[in-house]
Amino acid sequence: MEEKVLRILCSNLSKKYGKEQQTGLQWLIGVSFMPFTVISSLKCLHTDGNPFTPDYAAEADDLRVLLPRGLEVIGALFVSDTNGRDNAIKAGHICSKLRRYLLPMQNESSFVIGVAPIINTDDTEYFMYMDGKSSSIEAFKTVIHEEKSAQYLWDTACLLHCQMSLNLPVYLSSNKSSEEQFSLVVEEFAANLKGPRAVFQAESVASQSEDCSPLLLRSRSQ
Repeated sequence: MEEKVLRILCSNLSKKYGKEQQTGLQWLIGVSFMPFTVISSLKCLHTDGNPFTPDYAAEADDLRVLLPRGLEVIGALFVSDTNGRDNAIKAGHICSKLRRYLLPMQNESSFVIGVAPIINTDDTEYFMYMDGKSSSIEAFKTVIHEEKSAQYLWDTACLLHCQMSLNLPVYLSSNKSSEEQFSLVVEEFAANLKGPRAVFQAESVASQSEDCSPLLLRSRSQ
C-alpha cells in the first residue's frame, strides 16, 4: 500500500502552539485533485458557546461565501491541551459532519485530516480519519512543510492564470468628459467578461494534432 504523505503549504500550521494560542477549531482548506495537501486554514466562526462545538448550518453558510470555487474543507485542527490522538478523532468527526452540510449530495465517505497540536509542546499529530468507522484513523508517517508553498501550488495545481491584451473600438460623445466616459466603458466591458453570458474560445496556436478542436469556456452560472 502506497504511503500517504501530508503536505502543508500554510505556515501557521508549522509553528509551536503556545499559551497565547486560543483553544478551538480551525478548518483545513484544500482541493480535491491534490489529496492530503493543506493550502490554508480558517478559524471556526460560529459555535454554540463551546469552542469545539460548531453551529454547522451557520458555519456552512459562511464557508460557501468565503471559499472560492474549487476550494473545500478537507480537515480540522483541534487546538487543546489534552491528548492529541483523541482530539484528532474529534477533529475528523467534526470535519466530516461539516462536509455533509457543505456537500449534501455527496454520499460517499472520504478521508479527512485531523490535526491535534498540544499547547506548549512541539507535539503536533496528523491523522487520516474516515467518518463512521472507529478503526479508520491512521497517523501520517510523513509530513512535509513546503518552504516555497506559493511556487509549489502554482507548479502543481491546475490553476488558470493568463493575461491578454484587447483592442476595442470605443466611441465617445463629444458632449461629455472623455476620461469619465472611457472609465465607464472599461468598467462595463469588464463586468460583461465576468458575467453569466460570457463565452470564451481557446485555440492552440501550434497544434501537433490535426484533430484539435477549439475549447469553449462558459460561465458556470449558465
